[in-house]
Amino acid sequence: MQTVTQLPEPDRSRPPLAWVVALAVFVTYVVAARGPRNLFPLSVFDMYQGHAPAVVARMLVLDADGRADEVDAFEDWSCTWEAESVEATCGPEHRLLDYVERDQRQYLQRNAGQGDVPVTLVSRAYRLDEPATDAEDCVVARCRARRR
Repeated sequence: MQTVTQLPEPDRSRPPLAWVVALAVFVTYVVAARGPRNLFPLSVFDMYQGHAPAVVARMLVLDADGRADEVDAFEDWSCTWEAESVEATCGPEHRLLDYVERDQRQYLQRNAGQGDVPVTLVSRAYRLDEPATDAEDCVVARCRARRR
């Protein structure tokens, strides 16, 4: 006589382990993607959400003939400043990036001297929303420098 052993029925009240693992991975991903916001490698890249300003500015040097050149094209700087910052002199539309203005002022201080050529340091603002508009210059400092 053979006895047939009947196997117990599987417990169907609990989900299979694969579904539990998949759900745990999904929940972990959602929490990681939305929780820390800018934690590498999960990032929302906020820098791409803003819009460019309508006006951008940069600092240039005008020689006696009115030719524009970069600040580092000269050395031996001696300047009389209009104000402490470009924005204070020219207004908010001539606002330079903070680190650019700081670096250019440090360059002028490191390269101080007694130049022989009169030059004018200006902030040149460009309107990006009106392409036909000419750039607007604002005098930041009157200087003497020597061309490199």
